[in-house]
Order: sequence, then C-alpha cells, then structure tokens
Amino acid sequence: MIKYRLTFYKNGRARFIGHLDLVSAFRHAVQRARLPVKYSEGFNPHMELGVASPLPLGMDGGREYADIALTEDRDVYEALKNSFPAGTGIGFTEAVRLPDSAKSTASLIRRAEYSVYLQKNAETETQIIKNISELLSKEHINIEKKSKSGEIKTVDIRPGVFHLSAEDARVRMELALGDDHSVKPETIINLLAPNYACEIRYVREKLILLTELD
Repeated sequence: MIKYRLTFYKNGRARFIGHLDLVSAFRHAVQRARLPVKYSEGFNPHMELGVASPLPLGMDGGREYADIALTEDRDVYEALKNSFPAGTGIGFTEAVRLPDSAKSTASLIRRAEYSVYLQKNAETETQIIKNISELLSKEHINIEKKSKSGEIKTVDIRPGVFHLSAEDARVRMELALGDDHSVKPETIINLLAPNYACEIRYVREKLILLTELD
C-alpha cells in the first residue's frame, strides 16, 4: 500500500457542498484519473480515501488535507491537478507521498488558522480589538457547551486559543482542532461581538499538523 497526502482548497460556491458530496466528488475524480486506488476488504469494499477534517458547511478552506492509498505508485498530483474545472471552487494543489509507517493525517491535526471577515465598520473594529485584548488577558475563558449526550457543561476554552488579532474588518485566529480542547471560530466571534448582526464569512486558512509544532 502506498500512501499520499493530498492538499486541496474548497471555496466560493463550493463551500455549500456538504462533506459526503465532497468525498463523492473526490472519488469520481480519482476514478477519472485512473489511479490504482486501494479498496478495503469485506462485503462492502470502499475506496481508501478520506478527508482529514471535514469543513463546516458554508466555510471556505484554503489548505485542506485528504489521505489516499494506492496499490501502485503514480504521479498523483499530475493525475489530479485538473480534476475540477476552473471556477468550481475545488482543486488539488499538492500530493505528498508518505512513509509506510505514517499515521493518518486526521490523527495529526492539532490546530487551525482562521480568517473571519466582518463588514467594515471602524467602531466595531475598535471594540473587537479591545475585546481581544481583554479575552487574551484572562486565565480562563469559560463557556457553556453541550456534550454528545446532550448534557450542558461549563468548559474552559482558554487552552485552545493560541492567537487572536484584528485589522481592517478581519479577525485572525489560531485555535485548537482535533482534540478535547477544540474551539470553534464562531464561539470566539460570539465572545468578541455578541450583538453583531451583519453577514460574517469564515475561512479556514490552514490546518496545522502535530509535525509542524515540533
């Protein structure tokens, strides 16, 4: 089995494509590229292809990852780079061969960088910058969060907030992702601008892997 990590983007109109539909589109792209993809064993074999961290519906993704396994080596990027027509909002930008012992990319994700775009307003920006300073000065940031069982509990998200800044109606964040301290950018915006009622655009600029934090 030969493993590859694919890098792709998903933006524009494509941000409204759900996760399952995206995976289906990738599978069709792999089939069109005639890549010798590996299939699982059993009564219902499926393609060994998985998106590392599904994007929330409506959020753009700048540097996303997917894993694929082949039975024979190929130039994967060359095969997939033109899989989607220009303007669709989806495209592959890189394919890196991984060592045989490599863990899944999903298991290595620790953080993500986000850009959150608000409507330009000097008063709002000034208030958000002030609120960021106050938020980062806190030792604990406690919020109420619903567990998978439906129980409401108080959670301290401060360990999962690594960077916050704002400039020209753009809020930049680096937040924990993929573990017990995961923090959603919407949660931060609700803390920084609880009464903001205008349109907000969320972009996950980059997934940060454990290997990048060493």
